[in-house]
Amino acid sequence: MILKREKIIGISVLIMFFCQILPIMGASVSSGLESDSPIPMTRATHSVNRTDGGDFTTIQAAVDAAASGDIIEVDAGTYREHVIITGKSLTIKGEDPSTTIIDGDEIGVGINLMSSNNRIENMRVRNSEHGIKISSSENNIITNCHLVYNSFTGIRFSGVCRYNSITNSLCSRNEYGIRLYDGCDLNTLTGNRCENNSYGIYIQNSDNNTITDNICKYNEVSTP
Repeated sequence: MILKREKIIGISVLIMFFCQILPIMGASVSSGLESDSPIPMTRATHSVNRTDGGDFTTIQAAVDAAASGDIIEVDAGTYREHVIITGKSLTIKGEDPSTTIIDGDEIGVGINLMSSNNRIENMRVRNSEHGIKISSSENNIITNCHLVYNSFTGIRFSGVCRYNSITNSLCSRNEYGIRLYDGCDLNTLTGNRCENNSYGIYIQNSDNNTITDNICKYNEVSTP
């Protein structure tokens, strides 16, 4: 009887011990889970002004400093540079395509999108070899931009480019207004004007693109 009583007492002590320690362990586990939860991403806005009054004086400097999801607002002015976006997704917004200008000094690419999910709006890109180049990327949006006086293309799709959208933009005085070449499928071109180019819209070896409500006129060769 004494032996059984000792066993009962021992079991009771163990039960009381675990009843006391389990809430503490639960609190520790809960605390650990809360600390590992992701922090919501917030968008920062960076301003660019060619002379003063902005966070940066060049668009590329703002791109380099920005994190994915940030917005870059570009003041009116002429920016003589070549912008490359890679490894992040950004929005670049000019004030107006008649006053916010990237000038490529007759070389290179004005804006080269080498990553997906970017948005370019209200920009004029001129005097480059290619105004805007979408390089092997997806889900980029170009809207209300002017691509003019570029020696080769206003907007060029290069590599496997899918689900990109070009809307309400002007491509004029280029060799090619908009060119999709080799494996650029499932893109959308809507409401654009391609005027006074050698080729308006040029599509080669690319399938299932949606082309609606574009105006192609005064080109040597046009694709309506």
